[in-house]
Amino acid sequence: MAAKGGGGGLRSFYFNTVLSLSRSLAVQRPASLEKVQKLLCMCPVDFHGIFQLDERRRDAVIALGIFLVESGLQHKDILVQYLLRLLKGLPKVQWIEESTARKGRGMLPVAETFSFCLVTMLSDVAHKDPALRVQILETILDVMHFLLGMCQSPQTQDKEYLCKYAVPCLIGISRALGRYSNTDESLLTKLFPKVLPQTARVPEELEGVRRRSFNDFRSILPTALLTVCQGDSLKRKNSNISSGSQVSPDQAMPPPCSPGGSAVQYFEGAYLPDGSALDPDYYFSRISSSFSVSPLVKGINNKEFDLPLDTLRQLLQMVKQIVGDPVLKTLDAVLAEVTEACPNSDFYYKTFSDPLYVTMFKMLRDTLYYMKDIQTSFVKEMHDFVLEQFNSSQAELQKILHDVERLQNELSPLKLRCQANAACVDLMVWAVKDEQGAENLCIKLSEKLQSKTSSKVIIAHMPLLICCLQGLGRLCERFPVVVHSVTPSLRDFLVIPSPVLVKLYKYHSQYYAASGSDIKISVTNEHAESTMSVMSSKKSQPSMYEQLRDIAIENICRCLKAGLTIDPVIVEAFLASLSNRLYISQENEKDAHLIPDHTIRALGHIAVALRDTPKVMEPILQILQQKFCQPPSQLDVLIIDQLGCMVITGNQYIYQEVWNLFQQISVKASSVVYSATKDYKDAGYRHCSLAVINALANIAANIQGEHLVDELLMNLLELFVQLGLEGKRASERASEKGPALKASSSAGNLGVLIPVIAVLTRRLPPIKEAKPRLQKLFRDFWLYSVLMGFAVEGSGLWPEEWYEGVCEIATKSPLLTFPSKEPLRSVLQYNSAMKNDTVTPAELNELRSTIINLLDPPPEVSALINKLDFAMSTYLLSVYRLEYMRVMHSTDKDRFQVMFFYFEDKAIQKDKSGMMQCVIAVADKVFDAFLTVMADKPKTKENEEELERHAQFLLVNFNHIHKRIRRVADKYLSGLVDKFPHLLWSGTVLKTMLDILQTLSLSLSADIHKDQPYYDIPDAPYRITVPDTYEARESIVKDFAARCGMILQEAMKWAPSVTKSHLQEYLNKHQNWVSGLSQHTGLAMATESILHFAGYNRQNTMLGVTQLTERPACVKKDYSNFMASLNLRNRYAGEVAGMIQFSEATGRSSDLNKLMIRQLSDALESGQPESYTQAMFKLTAMQISSKDCDAQLLHHLCWSPLRMFTEHGVETAIACWEWLLAAKNGIEVPFMREMAGAWQMTVEQKFGLFSAERKEADPLAASEESQPKPCPPEVTPHYIWIEFLVQRFEIAKYCSSDQVEIFSSLLQRSLSLTIGGSKGNLNRHVAAIGPRFKLLTLGLALLHADVVPNATIRNVLREKIYSTAFDYFSCPPKFPTQGEKRLREDITILIRFWTAMFSDKKYLTANQLVPPDNQDPSVNSLSVMADAPRGNLDVTVGSRQQTNQGWINTYPLSSGMSTLSKKSGMSKKTNHGSQLHKYYMKRRTLLLSLLATEIDRLTTWYNPLSSPELELDQTGENSVANWRSKYISLSEKQWKDNVNLAWSISPHLAVQLPCRFKNTEAIAAEVTRLVRLDPGAVSDVPEAIKYLVTWHTIDADAPELSHVLCWAPTDPPTGLSYFSSMYPPHPLTAQYGVKVLRSFPPDAILFYIPQIVQALRYDKMGYVREYILWAAAKSQLLAHQFIWNMKTNIFLDEEGHQKDPDIGDLLEVLVEEITGSLSGPAKEFYQREFDFFNKITNVSAIIKPFPKGDERKKACLSALSEVKVQPGCYLPSNPEAIVLDIDYKSGTPMQSAAKAPYLAKFKVKRCGVSELEKEGLRCRSDSIDESAEGETSRICWQAAIFKVGDDCRQDMLAL
Repeated sequence: MAAKGGGGGLRSFYFNTVLSLSRSLAVQRPASLEKVQKLLCMCPVDFHGIFQLDERRRDAVIALGIFLVESGLQHKDILVQYLLRLLKGLPKVQWIEESTARKGRGMLPVAETFSFCLVTMLSDVAHKDPALRVQILETILDVMHFLLGMCQSPQTQDKEYLCKYAVPCLIGISRALGRYSNTDESLLTKLFPKVLPQTARVPEELEGVRRRSFNDFRSILPTALLTVCQGDSLKRKNSNISSGSQVSPDQAMPPPCSPGGSAVQYFEGAYLPDGSALDPDYYFSRISSSFSVSPLVKGINNKEFDLPLDTLRQLLQMVKQIVGDPVLKTLDAVLAEVTEACPNSDFYYKTFSDPLYVTMFKMLRDTLYYMKDIQTSFVKEMHDFVLEQFNSSQAELQKILHDVERLQNELSPLKLRCQANAACVDLMVWAVKDEQGAENLCIKLSEKLQSKTSSKVIIAHMPLLICCLQGLGRLCERFPVVVHSVTPSLRDFLVIPSPVLVKLYKYHSQYYAASGSDIKISVTNEHAESTMSVMSSKKSQPSMYEQLRDIAIENICRCLKAGLTIDPVIVEAFLASLSNRLYISQENEKDAHLIPDHTIRALGHIAVALRDTPKVMEPILQILQQKFCQPPSQLDVLIIDQLGCMVITGNQYIYQEVWNLFQQISVKASSVVYSATKDYKDAGYRHCSLAVINALANIAANIQGEHLVDELLMNLLELFVQLGLEGKRASERASEKGPALKASSSAGNLGVLIPVIAVLTRRLPPIKEAKPRLQKLFRDFWLYSVLMGFAVEGSGLWPEEWYEGVCEIATKSPLLTFPSKEPLRSVLQYNSAMKNDTVTPAELNELRSTIINLLDPPPEVSALINKLDFAMSTYLLSVYRLEYMRVMHSTDKDRFQVMFFYFEDKAIQKDKSGMMQCVIAVADKVFDAFLTVMADKPKTKENEEELERHAQFLLVNFNHIHKRIRRVADKYLSGLVDKFPHLLWSGTVLKTMLDILQTLSLSLSADIHKDQPYYDIPDAPYRITVPDTYEARESIVKDFAARCGMILQEAMKWAPSVTKSHLQEYLNKHQNWVSGLSQHTGLAMATESILHFAGYNRQNTMLGVTQLTERPACVKKDYSNFMASLNLRNRYAGEVAGMIQFSEATGRSSDLNKLMIRQLSDALESGQPESYTQAMFKLTAMQISSKDCDAQLLHHLCWSPLRMFTEHGVETAIACWEWLLAAKNGIEVPFMREMAGAWQMTVEQKFGLFSAERKEADPLAASEESQPKPCPPEVTPHYIWIEFLVQRFEIAKYCSSDQVEIFSSLLQRSLSLTIGGSKGNLNRHVAAIGPRFKLLTLGLALLHADVVPNATIRNVLREKIYSTAFDYFSCPPKFPTQGEKRLREDITILIRFWTAMFSDKKYLTANQLVPPDNQDPSVNSLSVMADAPRGNLDVTVGSRQQTNQGWINTYPLSSGMSTLSKKSGMSKKTNHGSQLHKYYMKRRTLLLSLLATEIDRLTTWYNPLSSPELELDQTGENSVANWRSKYISLSEKQWKDNVNLAWSISPHLAVQLPCRFKNTEAIAAEVTRLVRLDPGAVSDVPEAIKYLVTWHTIDADAPELSHVLCWAPTDPPTGLSYFSSMYPPHPLTAQYGVKVLRSFPPDAILFYIPQIVQALRYDKMGYVREYILWAAAKSQLLAHQFIWNMKTNIFLDEEGHQKDPDIGDLLEVLVEEITGSLSGPAKEFYQREFDFFNKITNVSAIIKPFPKGDERKKACLSALSEVKVQPGCYLPSNPEAIVLDIDYKSGTPMQSAAKAPYLAKFKVKRCGVSELEKEGLRCRSDSIDESAEGETSRICWQAAIFKVGDDCRQDMLAL
């Protein structure tokens, strides 16, 4: 918002924010008070009457003011009172300035700027509201008085405050007081202009203007005329004039009304008639700038603004005090003193006297300028005061002049004094009340004008001179009596050039001669220092000389106008005295040429200014005509300019006269070229022929009045043709005398007219109906253009702007058809400007071959072309050129359709020489051009609709009466659909097509003789005419029906769901027809096509061919789906229509939306799918039936599936979405926006596909908490949703760049760049493989469709797609959990993605990866940055591309790049492109290989036996298989490279490679090397430990082993393997092994107890021992199991005599330690358990002596019966179950040779390990409670075998 109140371009973000807030509030009517209070809260508050103003508070006050004035003074009572309080506090404000660094350079003091803004806003309020006016003005005056008081007694003040803040406040207030806006826009708004939102697309009209340069003409308009031509563009009845047709034909000049173009520059910036102001910065950086009423503005009839007389008197008194010497002198003294005291403080002003002096007078002037009827005494007092000041200050000026060196200073007092004097002059003019006074003043001013001034100070004097000139003009207007004395002095100022003018002219001519008009010093305003500004274009601001001259002339005109009221002959007299000067030759003076120059200019201006006065123009015309070319001189050019201006005023008589002269000059000048005799008189016209062209261009651009414009067009074309004929005659004459001149040698004379005609036609609407005369002229114009080669682009013969002019004319030119119906041949032969006999056969052949080359026609047509005679050939060529240009450059909606008018032209149809075929050949070319133009257009809704219109047009013409036209239309329709396939499934096109079919079928039943043979087509602006025989009608219907069938079939093939949706909509719309009961062919066609071309339904889409052939159509096709959704749509559309009618009838329609939304949320709360479906469909019907798009309904429609994120929920939503998109036009983009938001929410909330992975349990460490079972995410909803996205994208990519952008951002946000690691975005489970790769395929489709113009965005997206694909492979392969059907779909999706990835190769060319140089400079710098941090890393390890590279990771980097950082060629575009190309190609190869293995793996799982009925799509599979065979045969080195590449992409990916590719050892070896180089990269991957810890690394005690300590724990077997003979012992691996074991719960470890005890053998450092003690303390069950196991392992033999030498003692000690450490309940539990089972085991010892058989059995039962059940014991073999009872009858001795094992059954309650442990430790006697509810299911019988003294280890292992 670069609005800079004192902060320069550095205006803060805060300011822009509050400003936007206040503007947003200002447009609300009414604005709510609480929101306005927010603004008020930011403003300063007074604390004991003192305000504190820092930068933000100042900003807030300005914003508040903006709100107040722009909102139409809302809440004025509160706000104005607040602002007045603030104003009153100004003298005592505590100012807080921002640091000097922030302050803009050259900005005025803060206090001054702020008070200026504050008073400006109050003045705006006073201007708008008379009620508040007096109060505001009084307050302002009070404050000024107070400040004046401070200035008068500086001794009592803080002097620094006085200089820094108080005086600037006074200056600021006086700069703003009394200024009011003369337009509707307030001054404050001008200070802080609204920034208009930049339209993204420049309207095509303007693009044209920028591109075409045929209007570089010099403007000849004086300022006086500009105001006339202001409202340019012709007000035609039907015109839609382009905005490019602005006034001056010279686009380099600012439009004439802008400050640059007029004399305002020497005044303040303010204020031009049209209210445009200067750049706001001006007011914050220029001393004494104000919104002054510029003296150039004559009589703006401002609203009278009357102030009470007392106020004015007060004001005058105050001014008198301030400008009195005492105040000014003391202030200067104080300032000097303070500056000396604090030299580094920034006061901005060096003295106060001059700025104050100027501002006071300007304030007086601006306050009084528009006051009428003020008491005479006051005026008199005023006049005397001003006069006195004027005189004294003139005297002072003379003094200053001698003090020259002070002039150099920016604030030179001279300039300021001159400005003050200028204001005094204005005031004196204002104060003159009688004629005597006026006379005296005139004399005074005239003297001032003629005075000689030293050249050094002319610049400073400019404002004063201008004010004098303007003052004279104004005096004449007020007192016409003085005219007689004023006009002579003004005339003499000009015509006996006053010394000032002569001096300025000298500067001017030196300057322009020297610089070649490139650089120029433009002095822009009252106090401008001369700024150098380089002007690349023509001079855009007039020099001072020109300004002064023009102002003098303008005031002469004012005087004459005023004088006419008292003396009717004054003008004639003046003209006489003026024209004399033309003939008085003063040879002796060196500036003599200025005299005629000024005279002619003055004449021209007077003619224009007094154009409404009779008898002025004509005499002036005569004077100029007499002077013209007598003798020829440079003045002629000037005369022509003046004549041109006179024509523009629109006087018919003048127009005729001047046109005749111009025509004569052009013709004569052109004929000189050829005439052998050099006739002096004609040659005299040569020097001004270009001036004539220039004048014509100005006339063409500015002439008003429709008849004059038409006449000018005719005249220009006639002149063009006449010059052509002249040229021809001349060449004929010349050929008699000598060698023939080619016709084209005269072409230059025609060519110069082309830009003029173009300037004129640009202002016209396209000419559709031309009168025969104009038609013929245009035909000849095109004929010449074609023959002379003007219509060829880049011919090199002619200037390029002629070609551009021809293009412009082509867009408006009428068709070259023959409305007169005469035969073509005769029209062309006899009415043409070129006859056949003028060309040689060779030339004719050349012409024909040109045509054939351009048209490239079929052979039969070229044969015809070769027979055409000259006239016909040129005609054909001109049709081609004209129509081709029209299509290329016109913005007209039917620019292509005009070709059909040629086809329908009777003359062309009937022509014998085959012109029709030739024109068709032209049309083919034009159509191709048209397609290219349309394809290059941005894909927006408007262009989409235009294409649909063309398709409708072609469909209509497909049924034209003429067979030929039918064929052409058919051909073009195919071409159109071929280029823009989406037209096939556009609702509009389908509807029109079916409607036409219906209309045609009606024609079959119509009566040929009675009914009209034409029909209007519903909803399309066309009518169809049918032939007059039934046979012809029938054949047309038959053809069309067949064509419709084909179109529908194609549409169903490419976009089934959308097409169906549109057809349903069509059926839906026509249901309420009464005739729906009769035959409607369109409906029939729609239904038929549904049955014919239906696809397979969801259950059958993925089946193999063999299965599909088995099933009947009704099972596999999706008719039902179509009918069902049609019914749903009908039902709910009807239901909602009823609801709306009812609610309208009862008058409560507003609540319907709320009701719908409530029903929907109820359905979602209760989670009922049925009611959810109903609510959704109702909501959709509601949205469709409402006129505009209801944002709230749309939001609920898109977001509700998130609350029912199931298959059903999303399916319903998508059905509704499809309906909405088909039925409601123009909702696509808002809908896509909402839907993308909802999708984004699923990403943020981690639903479905984006859910976090649940860790699946390791089967090697199963425990109760983690049972190994698959945990697939629920991805079906996303699966369906992505399918919908893919369909929508297929449509959007052709027709809507907005939607493509939404897709692109949706993908950018869904995919992430992280590969592997815990922070994945998408779920990596194998069940989510389908949606993941479907989404990625969509991403590739987006890249391949070439719809993303920005290369950086493309690269980032590609990078994300690759990363997301690699991400899937960065976790261990899992086996599929999905069902067979889904798996089949997933494999198909993978194959599709593989194919898309395979074809990505052709999109990886260097130039597609790197943007063209101009597009995105950041890319090259980016690649250089990318290298910087990499150079020092080892290449192989380096460049792990993880998230730690900040934003660079959004741009592809690769390990390959780091080696390049040394090369200097990095920044070269090609180099960068080819690098990226290599980088992606490598990654693509790796990705394809990974995908191929995955496809192979899943296919094997899906179809292990390769049974034929399960075969997948063969072509895809075969190409994958071929690829697989290729990469399996890679060499070891290539595999190594691949592994390195994978590591550079992501170490997680590399670590998984060995288990993906099992065909070579090299992979694992390379991975091992990489892991050892940088173990930290994969320390979170448990299974990667095997690459770090090997026999070799432990043995060598490699330093990287220390990483083991922070590795993620792996499975128990790996942990235990470090305590085995596999690896040498090592403290680090031992620590890791123990860490692994500790990471599992006790019940997972129970399984490994024997191995842990054995591990003690290798436990050299006591880690295992420590672990056992820790585990035993942690879990009682583990302790028991350890004890049992250790007891078994202490001895080697069964009898327990031979101790194990390795670990026997250790085990004994450990058992001691474990049992010794038990206490309390734990000890009881241990004793209970061991006693109980010792007894039970002892039974085996008791029965051992008994012989086998019954005795042993009896002994067994009796021994068993003695054992009592103890509560809280468990079977050692089943530590998850508590023993409740023993089956005493079950004791059965088993067969065994040596020992006596027996079997017993126990009643156990399964309760799980952890609960059992708790029970054992609690062990209350009542804990065994069988009857507890629900427990019975967990109780069962368990048998166990016991035997004494055997080594169970064998049996354990066997088990």
